[in-house]
Amino acid sequence: MKFHSLDTETTGLPDDPYARVIEIGITTWDSEMSDVDKMTSRFSSIVRPSVLTQKGLEIAWSISKINKEQIESAPSADQVWSLLQSYLDTLPYPVIAWNMPFDRYMIRRSFMGVDEVKSSDKKNFGLLEVLDIEGDPIQWWDCACKAYAKYRNTEKLTGLNHAYRVVCAEEDIVPNPQIHRAMSDSAMVGWIVCHVLNNGMS
Repeated sequence: MKFHSLDTETTGLPDDPYARVIEIGITTWDSEMSDVDKMTSRFSSIVRPSVLTQKGLEIAWSISKINKEQIESAPSADQVWSLLQSYLDTLPYPVIAWNMPFDRYMIRRSFMGVDEVKSSDKKNFGLLEVLDIEGDPIQWWDCACKAYAKYRNTEKLTGLNHAYRVVCAEEDIVPNPQIHRAMSDSAMVGWIVCHVLNNGMS
């Protein structure tokens, strides 16, 4: 199966109305390739958001080590959205993300000006919600975290880094050291999804 794995880095969580995407990474995969590296292409960009607060800058640095200069010199959200749409139109495959509702919320807010987070008391920020994705410009496929839990026959949701280390152990490969950035996180998700697809996920 051919698919995209997507991840974003942001300046906060959806309950912060000023939080925006500051980096997006997409890795494209063919799970049927025999090579260990099933990634076929990639797209990534730092994003200059329409709103950038001091709190957001501090979060960006503490979590992703993306600094103010990198953000302010990056392409605008409109420019990145155009490039992203062109990439996905050229390779029209379904898109998966570890916490798909979170990435979808933040993409729609940051690039489309649609803010669907109505309550500040949501603690899971949509992870367990069923979203109406019909008509969305991105062809969302699934929440990888929930798909991985289903594959493991459990309702317990696990973290991305833990799932990645487990899959690497089962594939008998040494995990690559990862930093918390959109491209490396999307690559971990893609590798996990390939493993699950090849071992029983429908």
